[in-house]
Amino acid sequence: MKKTLQRVLLCFSVFLSMPSNGIAQNIFSGEPVQVVGSFNGYATSPYNSDYRTTGYRKVSTTASNPSDGRGQWATTINVQSSGGNVSPINMSGGGGNGFLFISGPSSNRFQNKWVFSGVGQASLNAVNGISAFNSGNDMGLNMSNVGRYTFVFNDAGYTQTNAKYYVGYTTNNPVTVSNGGVTFSNGQPVISITTSANPSAGENVYVRYRVSNNDFTSSTSVVQASGSGVNWSATLPAQSCGSTVFYYVYTSTRTLSQINSDSESDRSLTVLRYDDNFGSNYSFSVSPVPTAGITNNSGTTVLSCGQQSISVTATGGATYLWNGGVTPNSASNVFTTAGSYSVVVTGANGCTNSTSITITGVVTPQTDYYVDNDGDGFGAGSPVSTCANPNPALYVTINGDCNDSNNQIYPGATEICWNNVLENCSGTLSQGCTPVVVNMATANNSTLPSFATAVAAFNYSFPGATTLQYRFSFTNNQTNVTEEVVSTSRFAAVPVSIRNYNISYNVRVSAIINGEVVPYAGNTITIFSPVVPMAKLSANLCNSNLSSINSTLSSTSAFGAINYTFRIRLTSDNGDEPTYGYTNPSTSRFTNTNSFVGFPLQYNTSYSVAVQYEFIDIVTGLPTLSGYGEECTITTPAIPVVSLNNSFCGSNVSSLGVTLTSQPASGALQYEFRIRLTSDNGMPPAYNYTVPSASRFSSLSAFQGITIDYVTQYSISVRYKLLHNGSEIWSDFGPECTITTPSYPVTEINPAQCGMTGVSLDQTFGIVPFPGFPNYRITLFEQVGENLIPVGAPIIRTVPNFKLNMFPGAQLEKNYSAAVSIQIGGSFREDGKSCDISTMTVNEMRLSKVQPSVVSYPNPFNDTFNLEINGFNINSSINVKIYDLLGRLVEQHDKIANELIQNPIGSNLTTGVFNVIVSQNDTVKTLKVIKR
Repeated sequence: MKKTLQRVLLCFSVFLSMPSNGIAQNIFSGEPVQVVGSFNGYATSPYNSDYRTTGYRKVSTTASNPSDGRGQWATTINVQSSGGNVSPINMSGGGGNGFLFISGPSSNRFQNKWVFSGVGQASLNAVNGISAFNSGNDMGLNMSNVGRYTFVFNDAGYTQTNAKYYVGYTTNNPVTVSNGGVTFSNGQPVISITTSANPSAGENVYVRYRVSNNDFTSSTSVVQASGSGVNWSATLPAQSCGSTVFYYVYTSTRTLSQINSDSESDRSLTVLRYDDNFGSNYSFSVSPVPTAGITNNSGTTVLSCGQQSISVTATGGATYLWNGGVTPNSASNVFTTAGSYSVVVTGANGCTNSTSITITGVVTPQTDYYVDNDGDGFGAGSPVSTCANPNPALYVTINGDCNDSNNQIYPGATEICWNNVLENCSGTLSQGCTPVVVNMATANNSTLPSFATAVAAFNYSFPGATTLQYRFSFTNNQTNVTEEVVSTSRFAAVPVSIRNYNISYNVRVSAIINGEVVPYAGNTITIFSPVVPMAKLSANLCNSNLSSINSTLSSTSAFGAINYTFRIRLTSDNGDEPTYGYTNPSTSRFTNTNSFVGFPLQYNTSYSVAVQYEFIDIVTGLPTLSGYGEECTITTPAIPVVSLNNSFCGSNVSSLGVTLTSQPASGALQYEFRIRLTSDNGMPPAYNYTVPSASRFSSLSAFQGITIDYVTQYSISVRYKLLHNGSEIWSDFGPECTITTPSYPVTEINPAQCGMTGVSLDQTFGIVPFPGFPNYRITLFEQVGENLIPVGAPIIRTVPNFKLNMFPGAQLEKNYSAAVSIQIGGSFREDGKSCDISTMTVNEMRLSKVQPSVVSYPNPFNDTFNLEINGFNINSSINVKIYDLLGRLVEQHDKIANELIQNPIGSNLTTGVFNVIVSQNDTVKTLKVIKR
């Protein structure tokens, strides 16, 4: 163990003065306990970071000198890379690489030492037992993490017996804790705790307590507090009524599970910060059983007619629970029936008691009495509820008199017919009386010459009547609106508010006797209004298909019209009450289909339209409506479709990325193009689409999910989206436009290098580059007489050049033929034009052979096409087979070369794309042709 004195890490000083509770110390008073080691160079000089080093910690004291090792000294060391007490270090243990606890006089602080017997490392957040005194090895400890390390030493005197210590790690300074007192919740004690700051992760807040005994050497329990920030609370189990609980609050880096498995002395040791009421501990008492009582607020326990309920109040507790009554969960309660009622009284600590009260008697219902002012035995007004009639001369028990000032009017009295008096209070005048019949005198189905002409009823009479009147009912049979007219004579005209020309009315009449209206009981007649000419849509619009969704509608001209109103409905809306749209009245007989208020028109829909006009009635001089004339049916067009640019259709496009152009569509929000193989005539065909775009321009490469191929015929169409009546809708796809993609592209070896002789195997041959940086496949053949023999496998280049020495079999003094194919769409296509190359010296003769090739022309063709054949044996038969795109053989020829060259073929083919295979022995050539 190293004893060099440099800087103090930790110092615990012990004084001779005794604590107020009389507890003595074990280590010699006046000599500090310190922790030193390699982390601070074994220095013993104190510094300001020590925590309570001037006296030992009295955690959970007892009434006598502690026998459980609770004399403690503690300090907290701040380990930081810079700015802390010490720098991070991992001490493995042993001399010069560990730490130890020391105590001694100022002349020899290392006089007493506590360490391990062997070399080892101490554990963080745990209790470590010291196994050696004044001998052994320095104790190791991993302090490589920055943070705070709190050392707590258990004083067991000058011996290793029971000597032990605890090192708690926190990222920040340990928080201080303060007891906040006790409250009760559902009978459980809740202890409030305040911390100086938000605890570090792993720094837990606890309450340690014991029931009935302020001695923490045995039988203690620990509860972990919950909360956040600086506010915490710990809920203890419910305690026995009348008991006393002693406790203190503290923090520790031990988990609750670890603490529950620790000994009592270890629970006292593993404390970072605490509040134990200066060594005396805190306590609280659980209140005793409450005294339950009941106060009778009614002064009686007997129910009767005059005593409808008994009111009581329970006392002595914090909460109350009755076994019945109006409010069982309240101290105050009301009982309306006889019985025995008990209440459970619960104190603030959850302790309970109970008492009861007995209610007797029967509640007799009170009687409702009503004032009878006219003495007819029937009362009126609000009732008076009492046990006895307060005034038999004035009050009765029967209610319902509708006139308490007339003893001839009461419920059940005999009704007098048609006197406009309600005698029996039933709510219906002349109840049970036969109606007085009044009939119309005007002939049924009469036509009024003008609205100034009145209709007539027959006279009627009624004995004893003081007044007689007539009530006419006019119903407009076009609008179903009814108006009534009251007349002192037997004549009445059609009310102005429901007058319309060219319609009919239903008319009936009834009597009004003494001001009382008699029900209708006579006949009903139909009359016809005066006739005026009707207006309707112009003849050219009836049953027409409109050219535009926004078209002009016109009415036939009406003489004297001061304005026109157009009415529209869905032709399919044939209900009793169709939904109509109307234009605002206008002096013009012309309107637009978008002028119907709140009734926007849809595409491809049938509507029924009618017109009425307003004119000045020559009789009344008032503006009058003609009524709506005959309906006419109109049909709106479908959404217009658009097509592709005509100059594009039917053409052989120049590239696979050619631009597609739609004709512009008015109001278009987006365009969407559609494509299919022209040969795909399925139901439906397989379509591919572009992503909808605001632009009317797209390209062949924009179609999703399809790879456009060469020498292929496609059919393309387009549609667009527009905003119509607040909704976005798509048009149908327009007419298809057929295009044909270009032939497969080919390239070749630089023509200037073809036909060269005497070339070396290291000669570089250039390839005419193809756009897009494709791979190039070069095939080399040796010319041996009439035969072409492959020289090794073809080579593939990513750059447009090659050398003969790239072919393993290439040699000098040979004649070669080479051709190039381009890789397109993952596969190599047809070879381009062959190029003759000779490695023979200039004075050598070279026999060359033409590379077999087949070319069709014209392609595409309308009727027939010819084949141009080179490099085949002209004297042998050549086989030609033609297949459609589904792989079906549709035509076959077997002729010599001259016959094929001179005779066109393909006349029997339909429009489409076809594969042509030309073969002779082992020579096979494939090409595509397109018939329009």
